[in-house]
Amino acid sequence: MNQKIMYEIVPPSRRSSEQYREKAINSLADSLSRMKSVAMLDIPEIVEENYCGRPYYKNIDNREFASILKKRISKDIVINKVVPYFSTKPKFEEWLDETAKKHKIEKFVFVGGTFKMPYPGPSVLEANRLAHSKGLTFGNIAIPTRPDEAENLAAKTAAGCGFFTTQILFEPEKISNVIKNYAEECRKQNLKPSMFYLSFSPISDIWDVEFFEWLGVHIDEKTKLRLMQADNAGEESVTIVQEIYSKIVSQAGGIVPMGVNIEQVALHNLQLSEKLVEWFSDNG
Repeated sequence: MNQKIMYEIVPPSRRSSEQYREKAINSLADSLSRMKSVAMLDIPEIVEENYCGRPYYKNIDNREFASILKKRISKDIVINKVVPYFSTKPKFEEWLDETAKKHKIEKFVFVGGTFKMPYPGPSVLEANRLAHSKGLTFGNIAIPTRPDEAENLAAKTAAGCGFFTTQILFEPEKISNVIKNYAEECRKQNLKPSMFYLSFSPISDIWDVEFFEWLGVHIDEKTKLRLMQADNAGEESVTIVQEIYSKIVSQAGGIVPMGVNIEQVALHNLQLSEKLVEWFSDNG
């Protein structure tokens, strides 16, 4: 089994019916049964934040969703947690212990808040240090457009971060530069570089483009035009992802350990995401 392929699954909406959830899980289980090369499932926490930093959780709890998936799918599971939203730092520790002991989940991705403001919960670095002291496996998010990202990532590695998942990528240069600068920071600080899971997702139509941009994904005008002029935007997006990955490998391959994180974002992209997994299994 290829330990370098991770597959991200978004939990269903809290407003979805039991019938819809069962249908979605059946589709996922069927698709994942064919994705033999996927070693880990990454389950994000879907949360929106208002202007004063108050979170709103639109989807079912990802621990609950992970428990459902575990009964159907025999793959390792990583769950994401936005850590600053905890009411206190001790509450985060309670959640961490409960997740490990009750839900049998010991792999995490810790995520920061949306705004630069004081939050009641821990920072990502504080969450890293606590999880590291408990011997847990965890990662963080790499955002290629964030200022001083290489230095930020090195600090997270020093605090015990074992891997990074990137934002969804639709251009190669920024992440390639971050990887090269991060590797140099690790060399200066005598740190072992962490694994980078490069995140990719297919795009089926203009609504996917708009949603991705709302998420903060950078898609340049040339790529958008190429997608919209294609006879089949979904198939074209798969080709674009393949090209971007190849460019990243040519620019930054071999500098740090690399894997891929395939996202489908919405169920209508499931078959296209399966096609990406198949391609990475043969070419990653």
